[in-house]
Amino acid sequence: MNEASYINYPQICLDNMLGMMNRGEPEVELPERMKDLEFYATPSNSSLKTVQNRCLESICKYGICGLFVNIKNDLPITVLPKIEIIDGIKIIDFKTYKDKDGLDRFKFVLIDESKRVFVEETKMYTKVNQYKVLGLNEAGEFYIAIIQNGMWNQFNIDNPESSNYIELIYPEFYSRLDFIPIVIFSATSTEFNNDYCYQNTSAIQPLINLSLNIFQQDANLKSSLHMQANPTLFIYGSKAKPSELTLGPYAINVVQDSSAKAEYASPNFGGIQIQQTVLEKMKEEAQSMIYSILNAAGNSSGDALSIRLQAATLNLVSITKNIGVAITRIL
Repeated sequence: MNEASYINYPQICLDNMLGMMNRGEPEVELPERMKDLEFYATPSNSSLKTVQNRCLESICKYGICGLFVNIKNDLPITVLPKIEIIDGIKIIDFKTYKDKDGLDRFKFVLIDESKRVFVEETKMYTKVNQYKVLGLNEAGEFYIAIIQNGMWNQFNIDNPESSNYIELIYPEFYSRLDFIPIVIFSATSTEFNNDYCYQNTSAIQPLINLSLNIFQQDANLKSSLHMQANPTLFIYGSKAKPSELTLGPYAINVVQDSSAKAEYASPNFGGIQIQQTVLEKMKEEAQSMIYSILNAAGNSSGDALSIRLQAATLNLVSITKNIGVAITRIL
């Protein structure tokens, strides 16, 4: 296994997806007051194009992504809130309900906010395990609560003031909000779906699985080649005890028994050829799968190559459009 080579097909696919997505510029139409968000959309002042790329990375890695409106109460009203990108792996749980208009709304969203902090006393970094709760209280007002990991089961969603928390704020933009300003979406949908956090897998999961199988097959082949190149010495028909023989590479043994024989045994080379053939076919399949994901234009000349893989993979155009819908909704 130590001699096996891992070809990172998922990363190759993601790099190609980002390259194709960034060949052109996204179409952005914003009101005059919001135009700055095109280039300064996040708290770290990244552009909307960067938001799009981060969304694609999260969907490819974790299957889902979240976009959250980050409202700072201490900023002047003339400064717009920014978009916070939440990787799918950080979204632990959420619950939805029907509002008075019959629309799906979030009741709460639980996010892993664990981080490394510098401790002045020890001059070292330590990990702080904590959660962020985005919720609506019993009055329907949006709040953000930071709680310690392990306190979630005791947290009162309707009355957060009665719970143990590290920090509790009610973000205000002109006034308090009556909804949670977040969009959670997958590669295929921006609709609310409670299975997001439990069943969704990477958008390129078939390619990930195949890459691991290729690594295992390469390990088997390298092991067979090692055994072929280093055959095992067998001595039979001798009365000599193992302790009387010299073992190890380049050992020379003189056996006195006239009936004794010594020979090297190695695996059949035909089996190695079969392993090599299987490995090459798996690599071709991985390349075909990458092509099927990137085959956004529906080029007829490539349809035959990708037709049996299309059912298990996703089209780049549909993913890009879905990301665009999510960004539009959060804006």
